[in-house]
Amino acid sequence: MKAPIHLAILGATGAVGVEVLKTLEKRNFPVRKLTLLASERSAGKSMKFKGEALKVQQVKSSSFEGVDIAIFSAGATRSREFAPHAQKAGAVVVDNSSAFRMDPSVPLVVPEVNGADVANHHGIIANPNCSAAIMVVPLWPLHQRAGIRRIVVSTYQAASGAGAKAMAELESQARDVLAGKPANSPATSHQGCCTPATDWTTAIPRRALPTMRGVRCVRRICTPRESDCHHRLESIGIGLDRLLPAHRVLSTFATAWRALSSASA
Repeated sequence: MKAPIHLAILGATGAVGVEVLKTLEKRNFPVRKLTLLASERSAGKSMKFKGEALKVQQVKSSSFEGVDIAIFSAGATRSREFAPHAQKAGAVVVDNSSAFRMDPSVPLVVPEVNGADVANHHGIIANPNCSAAIMVVPLWPLHQRAGIRRIVVSTYQAASGAGAKAMAELESQARDVLAGKPANSPATSHQGCCTPATDWTTAIPRRALPTMRGVRCVRRICTPRESDCHHRLESIGIGLDRLLPAHRVLSTFATAWRALSSASA
């Protein structure tokens, strides 16, 4: 692939999309043409890149014609829907959702650990989730030197992982708590890791993060699976298994505290 390239960002108006734009500009990424894509709700908005105002377009199956690289950060449902169209158009999809992380035919890549695996892609390259990506960078040299047999993990998840609305919701609730008020927030639509229509304790309005109450610890951060292994925990374990060869995670324990941004483990 020759630079400069035609780059598309799906989910451009979201919290991650905004950071992607900032990073591309900061690193002076060789972009010949930049296409910003989002849902119908966000289409028509204007965003700036290198001083130029760009109009956000509604994503369609035909949106990827002529695109070289497409960065997807609009949730797993959108990724599953539009990644095949991008592949068919000849674009390479770099997907930031959970849609393809557990697919053995899709390379799961952290550049500092297994960057060479991008050569094995068939049109899609997956990112591990935030906790696995952070952990594997320091773990990789340790694993090379001594071999890791077991990892016990506590995760501290960022509200930003559930999108800009979750960040605003946490900030609003934190202000309420600090002011001695109940931690309430308006009903919202949702895009992220929690199931918006479900609260596993009480019936509450639809929220971006259903189990969050201000600055309290979040009991559950994702939808339980039939196997009783929550999707987030499963994603961490399988991600580490794929990124650390000949490694098996024997135990994973998760405690989730919602900070505004920057997950850690």
